Amino acid sequence: MGNLQEHPSASLGLFIPAFCGLTCSLLLLSPVPIQGVGLSVFLVAAIGVVALMGEQAIQRWPSSRPLVHPLLSALLIYALYSSLGRFVPSLIPEDREWFLLAVDRRFLGFDWEAWFQAWANPWVTDGLQAVYASFYFFPLLLGLAFAFQRKWAVLYAVTDRVILGFLLTYCGYFLVPARSPNEFLEYSMPLPSFGLQESLHTLFVETSFMKWDCFPSGHTMMSAFVAWCAWQRLGRARWLFVSWSALTILATLYLRYHYLVDVLVGFVGFLLWVWISERLFGRLRELEAAAPLESVT
Repeated sequence: MGNLQEHPSASLGLFIPAFCGLTCSLLLLSPVPIQGVGLSVFLVAAIGVVALMGEQAIQRWPSSRPLVHPLLSALLIYALYSSLGRFVPSLIPEDREWFLLAVDRRFLGFDWEAWFQAWANPWVTDGLQAVYASFYFFPLLLGLAFAFQRKWAVLYAVTDRVILGFLLTYCGYFLVPARSPNEFLEYSMPLPSFGLQESLHTLFVETSFMKWDCFPSGHTMMSAFVAWCAWQRLGRARWLFVSWSALTILATLYLRYHYLVDVLVGFVGFLLWVWISERLFGRLRELEAAAPLESVT
């Protein structure tokens, strides 16, 4: 298989535009009526165009790559995620939440009260909510660590792998759109909290435009993948990322944001993405970290 890392900036020049193009085609050809399809197509197409413009800027001004490649990729992947909320529920309008819940209870024996109620307390709730809310900041922290060490080749390689990983999780939302358990289930007791959980939930979850993002668990798949990247290329700091990933996965269940089947499929997705990405891009551990800036632009 060819090494995709040979592309100057695969996230901006290939992955995001291709995903946007395929999404626009899906919307235009969908046999199911989609409300506001014209605006949705425009927004998604605009994200793809901005990605291509960013790639052109990098080609014209190579010295801008350390800033444009990772930061613009991160901004566009979040913009794309937010735009999904406009049309994902219309693609498959039937409820999927009860199916996921039935899998949890019937085949996996998972129930929140049985698993977590005995040791639920405000410190655990608020701490795990803080970890959960930091999900989008940890990939940026990893990028800053590589930039601080001037590991430019590693920074660009990890950016492309993480961006494509996020795009793959979005494909799952197309196939199995589902809301989180706390969006439609009534629990016998609320989460105990000193107030931080409610505040962070409102700030990072309630304000999100995308509510049908349970399957698979992107928090599980991508936090584990970021931790794996850190394990491959960082020193002692890698333990920070591994610990954060483990707590993030725990938080998805404790805070009622995911079904257990979401988390299990997300972890399987992580393992598959490690295996596939190592073949698409080349082995991350063997990548030359100290490549001069000019040689990787």
